[in-house]
Amino acid sequence: MHEVMSQRECKLPVKKKTAGCFFKNIPDSGQPFGKLPAGKLLEEIGAKSISVGGARVFEKHANIIINDGSANSNDIRLLADRLKKLVRAKFGVDLEEEVTRVGKF
Repeated sequence: MHEVMSQRECKLPVKKKTAGCFFKNIPDSGQPFGKLPAGKLLEEIGAKSISVGGARVFEKHANIIINDGSANSNDIRLLADRLKKLVRAKFGVDLEEEVTRVGKF
């Protein structure tokens, strides 16, 4: 258990403001475990360098959006929309959000 927790702390933003993985993995029988990781596509479009206002993509995992403390819901929505458009343009894949939006966007 301690080993797993240690690995998570190295790879995931456990002490940052985030909802976790933002997009669902894509079903693909040709991939290991039957899914193409959304993070792989996001990595390939350079997502880790993209931000909008106070929302940015986590530098260690391209499928995680971080709130630096100043992001509002519009920043997060605009960043997610930009990521979806870039993935669609490069790969022809429509990313589906894994998070549930609450309130007005």
